[in-house]
Amino acid sequence: MDPVPFLARLERGGAVVANLSADSFRFAYQQLSGDGSIVARVIDNHNTHAAAKVGVEIRESLAAGSKHVALVTTAANGPQLVSRTTTGGSSTAVNGTAAAFTPTWVRLTRAGNVITAAWSTDGASWTTVGAVTASMASTVYVGLVSCARDTSKLNVGRFADVALTGTLNAAEAVNGLATPAGVAVDR
Repeated sequence: MDPVPFLARLERGGAVVANLSADSFRFAYQQLSGDGSIVARVIDNHNTHAAAKVGVEIRESLAAGSKHVALVTTAANGPQLVSRTTTGGSSTAVNGTAAAFTPTWVRLTRAGNVITAAWSTDGASWTTVGAVTASMASTVYVGLVSCARDTSKLNVGRFADVALTGTLNAAEAVNGLATPAGVAVDR
């Protein structure tokens, strides 16, 4: 599938993308059945907190303690792979090298129970961060995530060149994108 030719802006003042056992963030998603991937270029992550997160995620359900795998950019701590492999369990993180935010491509690829995370500066040459084995339902939620890491502030994450592969449960809409609550679409 070709990248979506628009910019998405996701705003959220939530506490964390992945807490020990419960998450709080803005998530714009579609359902994916079976194997597939999501790729997005994160072009902005406001520095509401050094750990403010913007990126992509695959999660089993919309419940706060769901199994999930996310690859996010942070405002000051570099890219981060965050996952929870047991419903209601603790999340773990693989941190990148601490660095100020720069526009970054992020990608998650699901093949069976393995979700592989990679990032890129140019969208052509990719660095694998890691692979997480997470036994999830056949149909999962895949999408864009933004979190301020401070409930008193509003983080703005901006995305471009979003592309999904696999069997999506909603038909692709061309020039008819309905904006989900909390998402502004810049054209």
